[in-house]
Amino acid sequence: LNIPDTNFKNALLAHNPVIDTNDDGEIQVSEATSFSGVLELSYKSITNLAGLEGFGGITTLSINGNTISELDLSFHPFISQFSAEYCGLTDLDVSQNAYLKSLYLSTNALTTLDLSNNPPLTTLYVYNNDLTGLDLSQNDNLSALYCQGNELTTLALSAEATLLVLDYGTNPLTGTFDFTPYTSLSTLGCAGGELT
Repeated sequence: LNIPDTNFKNALLAHNPVIDTNDDGEIQVSEATSFSGVLELSYKSITNLAGLEGFGGITTLSINGNTISELDLSFHPFISQFSAEYCGLTDLDVSQNAYLKSLYLSTNALTTLDLSNNPPLTTLYVYNNDLTGLDLSQNDNLSALYCQGNELTTLALSAEATLLVLDYGTNPLTGTFDFTPYTSLSTLGCAGGELT
């Protein structure tokens, strides 16, 4: 498997559970395709994830604290949890991740995020980004949303969502918002918000 980023390759070679099963200091295509479960790559000084597409069986991926500006997760259809906090992300494609339930993207540089093809999504952390609009009208299973510290002027939520937690503070949302569909809501954060 071609993995040009040395730090990425070293993280895979040192990974637990073991990926380099034949212990030859390389990641074979067969080793990548047979690996499933959790791939933990946080804080490894990775700047290029070329080669990640070989790991099609992973269900959880964490790349927190690396420097990754763009990422397409189309090659990982079984991912249910993805975490990429403090990465400098500007573009993320999760349109092919139909099983995605938990998404942690806080403290990045995202300006847009399309989650219309992720109906199972229950947890979304997108605080401290540059989002101007967030359409979650197709995410009926959403229970926790942390979107404070963006530039949101629009926020669309599904009336079917079973929201327990919503924090939208310090966004320039104006006007009014109807919270009556969310009868399970137990925590509401709106500090610094501009809703009337």
